[in-house]
Amino acid sequence: MKNTISDKEKTIIAVVQDRKSCKVLTTGMVTETLVKRIQLEKKVFLSGVVFDDLFIVEECVWNKDKTSVLIKVRTNKESEKYSLLTDFSEENKNPYAYLHSLEKKIKKSIQGEKPNTHVSTVLKKGKSRIAQKFGEEVVELVIEAAKENDELFKDEAADVFYYFLILLQERGFAFSDILKQIKLQKRKL
Repeated sequence: MKNTISDKEKTIIAVVQDRKSCKVLTTGMVTETLVKRIQLEKKVFLSGVVFDDLFIVEECVWNKDKTSVLIKVRTNKESEKYSLLTDFSEENKNPYAYLHSLEKKIKKSIQGEKPNTHVSTVLKKGKSRIAQKFGEEVVELVIEAAKENDELFKDEAADVFYYFLILLQERGFAFSDILKQIKLQKRKL
């Protein structure tokens, strides 16, 4: 069944966004009636397009004057394939979405909500073990910095950053707290 917009109803811009990654998947036109159907059936219906079970609608958020609606969806394996084909595949990559997710997972491990993770295993050996692991990774990064292998350098840098995030979370801080601190210090560029 195609969705057509009648001349009687006002058209509204709809933006379909992956709730987890915040990536814009597609855009289109809807009416208030169509939005009600979207909310009721938990499926995305845009003018002339039905996405069937590609996306599961979790929330619809209107702007102030109801001229546009943000449709937040949960994706599945099929929709992940689809999102690679959208016009927005490159422009909407949020490089910090994974960082935020990683911080949440680390925090849950530290709080004991995820008892069988690498973080919880390291913590069981004592809080100083995280600092020790961080130090070991920093030394490995320094060694790789003097060499020419870019891949090993990036691997070690990622390890340093990972243990840095664990140290921050263990002390009750987030990466954003450190960014604020850098701004307060007014580092010279």
